[in-house]
Amino acid sequence: MIKVNIGGCNNHHPQNFMIRHMNGSKDYLLLLTKTETSFIIDGKEYETPPGTFVLFDRNVPCSYCNKRGEYVNDWLHFDFVGEAHCFHQLKIPLNRPVILYDIPSISMLISSVINEVYSNGSYKEEVLNHYMHILLYRLSEQIQNGKDTVKSHPMYLKLVDLRSKIYNEPQLSWSIDMMCRELNISQSYFQHLYKNTFHVSSMNDVINARVEQAKFYLLQSVISISTIAEICGYKNEIHFSRQFKKHTGLSPREYREKMIVKKN
Repeated sequence: MIKVNIGGCNNHHPQNFMIRHMNGSKDYLLLLTKTETSFIIDGKEYETPPGTFVLFDRNVPCSYCNKRGEYVNDWLHFDFVGEAHCFHQLKIPLNRPVILYDIPSISMLISSVINEVYSNGSYKEEVLNHYMHILLYRLSEQIQNGKDTVKSHPMYLKLVDLRSKIYNEPQLSWSIDMMCRELNISQSYFQHLYKNTFHVSSMNDVINARVEQAKFYLLQSVISISTIAEICGYKNEIHFSRQFKKHTGLSPREYREKMIVKKN
């Protein structure tokens, strides 16, 4: 189990305010910086940009500050109880600054941990243990994805968000022009990025999303096929049926009948 000892979120310190751990910490210290930071870690000096993560091992001397202005960070002191740490398994380096590409999601997880630390919930320790494992998994993902030129691309998170919108609302009148306005980029650049990221063109992904939504309604409801077509963003049942059969090999009616038989 992971035990959280103490922590803070968005803590502010004045310029040149040096935080020192001369003999290190007796537990693990996780830092997420929101400003430029100068580190000295076990005698080595580092100058880092905002959005840098460091996980300090026990008893490692360190100090850090922002020489150019206010220093802001999130931080957690934690330890493992009854189990070995999983840093090597997750490929999370110790005592070395790592630049992350999605700071808000990590900061949000740390904030959830801090809120739970000061709560009085019946399952507080269990919840904290799960939150910390999720935090470490997400950190590991970012560290590994940072080596992936697709996932570390500045537009990657915006593309993921757009794709999530498409699958959550496939009935909208999606067009390449509409998607480009969402991301504020040119059509040619957008189409290249989307296909390179998800290995499918944007408009084919819209069709996939509509077909998946249609499958749900065909199986989980008694709504008419014409109504399902409308719900999924099609202007007429004929177009819907043709597209559905092209993607599944079955007409909507055949799919419903076949799946209901399987279900029963």
